[in-house]
Parts: sequence; C-alpha cells; structure tokens
Amino acid sequence: MCQRRKKAFFAFVSLLGAAGCGSESMETGAERNAARDAYGADYGEPGDGRAADAQETQGDSGGEVPDAGMEDAGPADHGWPTDRGGGLPDGGAKGDTGEQDGGHEPETDQDAGTVNNDGGGPPADAGPQNVVCQNDADCAGQVCRNERCRDECPLGSSQCLSSKSGQVCDNGACVPCAEDSDCDIGIPAVCDRHNECVPGGGGGLVLRGAEVAVTADESFGGAVVSVLWGGAEFVNRHDTGRLLQVAWNVDGENETLNPTEGGSINAKSTVFLYGSVTGKTLTTSCHPAYWLPPGYGGSRAQTVTTADKLTKAITADFGGNPHVLKYDTNIELAADTNLFSGEVPTIYLPREFNSFFTYDAETGALIDRTVDVNPAGGCIDPTQFDDLRPRHGGIVAATSNGGFALALYGSNPPNSGFGMPEGCYAFAACSFTHLSGAGPLGDATTKLVAKSRISQLAAGAHSWTSYVVVGSRDQVTATMSELWRNGN
Repeated sequence: MCQRRKKAFFAFVSLLGAAGCGSESMETGAERNAARDAYGADYGEPGDGRAADAQETQGDSGGEVPDAGMEDAGPADHGWPTDRGGGLPDGGAKGDTGEQDGGHEPETDQDAGTVNNDGGGPPADAGPQNVVCQNDADCAGQVCRNERCRDECPLGSSQCLSSKSGQVCDNGACVPCAEDSDCDIGIPAVCDRHNECVPGGGGGLVLRGAEVAVTADESFGGAVVSVLWGGAEFVNRHDTGRLLQVAWNVDGENETLNPTEGGSINAKSTVFLYGSVTGKTLTTSCHPAYWLPPGYGGSRAQTVTTADKLTKAITADFGGNPHVLKYDTNIELAADTNLFSGEVPTIYLPREFNSFFTYDAETGALIDRTVDVNPAGGCIDPTQFDDLRPRHGGIVAATSNGGFALALYGSNPPNSGFGMPEGCYAFAACSFTHLSGAGPLGDATTKLVAKSRISQLAAGAHSWTSYVVVGSRDQVTATMSELWRNGN
C-alpha cells in the first residue's frame, strides 16, 4: 500500500493576502473569491478529476513510497479500547472510491460501520463504561469494579470475548485489562487501577492530566502519537505525516521546503534533541526533517533536516480544566523568510471523527460544516468561510453522535492580519474517510489545522500559543467559551 501523504493545506495559506483573522479585518468578497479560485487552480476542487486526493502527489519519484516502518492497519488492528463498545461509532464513512492521482489500485473499504445518530453521549451499544460508580446500584444492570461499571462474567473470560464491554474476566467482571500484558493498543501501555489501558511503561514521554493522557514519541521527533480521553484514541498515527504535530514551509515553497516534526515522507528522520515531562507539562525539541528529502521529486531541500529548531510545550489541565491542553510552539528560524506558513499545530484523527464544526467562543455560534467537507479528500479553508477565522474560537471534529470531539482553539488580536506571529489563527479541516482502515492505524483519516501565515519573518525565535480541547462536543464548545472568558 502506498504511504499516505499528509499534506492538504499549505497551498491555500500562501494564496491568502493580508487578510485578517478577526471579523474587523476580513478581505473583500472579491479578494476572497480570487484566492479561492487560485486555491482550486492549484489543487483542484474535490471531484474535478485534477487532484481528487490532495495528499497523494508523488512528484517525479514514480512508484510507491517506501513504508517507512509504520505499522499496517487492518479492520482487526484498530486499537480501540474494548470498554467503549469495540471503538467509537464509525459514522458510516463511504467506501473507498480509489485513488485518482497516482495510478494506484483502488482500495476496497469493508469496515465503514454504521451511523449512530442518537444526539450525543457514548455509543449506543457501549453501556455506561465511563460512569464512576461506588457500588452495583450505580450501574444499571452491570457491576461496579474499581469505580467503573462492567458486564458480569460468572462463567469466566469466554463471556467477555464476545462482550462489548471488555476483553478478560477479572473479579467476576469483563474488563479491558487485568494486567499490563492485556494492553495491546498499538502504543506502549499499562493497565491502570480502573482496569483500563493507558499509555506508558514501554517508552515514550507520557503526560497524564486529570482526564486526558498524551504520549509523545522520540522516534517521531517528539510528535504526539496518542491522545486518550474517555477510553478512546484521538490520534491517527498511520505514518510520519499524521499525528498531532507542528509543520511549516518557507518562501511559499509548500511541500518542497517543508520541515515536519514527525519526519519525512519515507523515513523517521527528524533529529530529536530532548524531551521531558515535569508536573503537568511535556516539552520536546527537535530539528524537523524536510517532508520531501533531497533528491525526492520536487524537493528543494539540500539537507535531510532543517537547521530550524522546534520546541513545544504541552500543558495538561490548563486553567484547572481537565479538557484543555495548552500548546506552546516556539520555532527558531535559521534564516529570514519572505513567507512563513505554519500548522501550529495540526492533528490527524481516526476516521470516526467525521463531523466538523466551527465555533465562535465570543458569540457562542456553532456552525455545522460537515456537508461542506467532501469525504473523498475534500477540505474547507478560510478562503471559503469567514467563520474559519474567528476572533476567538476554532474548529471541531466530532463523532457522529457528539460523544467524542476534539477542537483546535486560538485567539486573535483586533484588526489582526496573517502577519502577526504571536496570534492570528485561521482554521481548516479535511476528510479522507474514503480510504481503507479505521482507528488510529487506519489509512482513512480526518484532519484539523490551526494555521498561521507571516510575511517577511526574520531569523530568530517566534512563538505561538494555541489550545487542544478534548471531550464530548458539548464539553469542547463550553470549554472554548471558558477559554475566551478567561482571556485566552
């Protein structure tokens, strides 16, 4: 299988002029339409036959991209915690229509699943698995074990293998794990006191908040390979271009000069410098690899890694809220650039996060943009919709029932333009749910971006602060409003 390329957005930002992020500094409709036309001309509108999958442009290399050592995904290898009903509701992603841009054989997707439109909360078949209980009376037909409601297994583990609520029988209840060896979720994990698998124990930098666990991996330059909340995984780690990470390009070169924290298109080649977890903060630093290494079709890179230095700090439970990860990005540019375009950060999610919303934290306006995102490689960007450039707000990806959601949030100064390094975020979203596989290792994925564009950026250190918000859709939007009220 061809390794999926990550890029879907670097073109549109380089085509935006000095358009502002906040409502007081929007460009005119004519300017926006001109930018939109240019975006379409470069990448092709979804379905027009010119670039149906904006991620998969192989340049002059020909053939398939090397696998780079990433795990192959399959329907039985999705890594979803079994105490959530065998995974999140899939949302009824459409079957793969095949790739139209690289001559690859069409893929057949057999694991699209079904839609759960019950209006919110956990999957309908999962049971109240995250209910904190004190005794069996709290569990509505289940039993309370280690503060979690579980199915009974009086006849042993054979009852749990077909159960929606667990894998093994421990103390008369089906649980995801009874010991560390039961945890096989695709990353190093241990069995915690609730009989649930959490990151840790086998490498990686693990940050544990009150409700959210974050794992960064040195082999991916310190990029985040896992965000867990409510027993569910929020990060797609199919290859180096996915993950939760920072990437940028310079001088309008898009992917041809494109430092990427997770590594290059065909190798984990980022130079990791250091990493630590102190209290509630995870910090990493690296020299990112160029996405297209020297000699790869179209690359203008002269070295495998950039001389630029990326340092990030992720703080859990920011402001005392267990749903907030404060994401501080610092990039030390080795040279001046005429145009900097950065994803600070971007996240690729499992295909189950297939509903998209914009949210204005100042007004409370939640706009459903799901129908605007073509699942076969379509994207929405700030040249299309003004609500993708809020003064205070962001972009949300959620499961179809709203029970699980992740948002990228940023705050922009009044009358700000894309040339302000400390702020000015524009947001975007993409969907590639037509591809095969599901869960964190599947090829199918969706993407959110917090984008910043700066003209004439001098060499030296430049910083951004954004926020990753995790929870249900209602919790995520309420938290974004709280961030705004608190001056963030």
